[in-house]
Amino acid sequence: MKNYLAIDVGGTAIKYAMMNKEGDILSKGETPTLRSCMEEFLGALDSIVLPVKDQVMGLAMSMPGKIDHIKGFSYTGGALSFIKDTPTKAILEDRYHLPVTIENDGKCAALAEAWLGNLKDVDSGVVVILGTGIGGGIVLNKQVWRGFLGSAGELSPLPTNYLDAADMKTCFARLNGVGGLIEPYCQLKNIALEDMNGRIFFKQLAQGDTIAQEVFDRFIATLTSGIITIQAVLDVEKFCIGGGISAQKILIDTLQESVQHYFEKLPLTPLNPPAIARCAFRNDANLIGALKNFLDQQP
Repeated sequence: MKNYLAIDVGGTAIKYAMMNKEGDILSKGETPTLRSCMEEFLGALDSIVLPVKDQVMGLAMSMPGKIDHIKGFSYTGGALSFIKDTPTKAILEDRYHLPVTIENDGKCAALAEAWLGNLKDVDSGVVVILGTGIGGGIVLNKQVWRGFLGSAGELSPLPTNYLDAADMKTCFARLNGVGGLIEPYCQLKNIALEDMNGRIFFKQLAQGDTIAQEVFDRFIATLTSGIITIQAVLDVEKFCIGGGISAQKILIDTLQESVQHYFEKLPLTPLNPPAIARCAFRNDANLIGALKNFLDQQP
């Protein structure tokens, strides 16, 4: 049986899974990401790869940063600041003597949705991952669009204030990453950031906290604006929303209503209203997309 080892490198944890070519996860686990230097990082990978390297056909990697997915070259490494202008694929293939592919994490999420998830029945769509920043992936004509140098779909720096586009306080990531809920709520309630997270925020919202409602309404308004901005350029059929907070039904339901309301207010706009859905694969999306990238590159 042909099995593969998929690895999703995140800022805090490395998730991994043994998978078959149909995208089924046979087993999985995770280990902390060691971010101080390349040797520590490779040591963490050793603990995942070496016990099973004789049981797999290759390594399918999802990583942060700007990546040439064909060459497996990392121009940047996101939270892995020591990975810059690094031939990551070559390093790993030399270390493990296995075929290796590497793709950006946002594009892996888009690959997963286009292959087996909530974009598989459309020709064009966008994946928006609401996390610490905003990851993303663009699907056009059923293919992930990577752009000129591989950075298409990197939504975090999208300006929302065009009079001061260099002010990162108003970039898409600041307003609509998870911090866009947590930080203003903590400021208005005068509580410490370390005492708050997304789960607690939505609990407060469900209990009728008026300040949580005010923050949530602004969050939905700016998220709608971001989606409309992207839609004005790409004209896609569907947006899939991912990230931990996408599990909250109120987020998806309210966003759907907000986007629809925008188009009802402006009936003469030439833009088409996109469908809004939750990503089918939550924490496993990058693993599934990494495998798809691997399979696409096999002869």
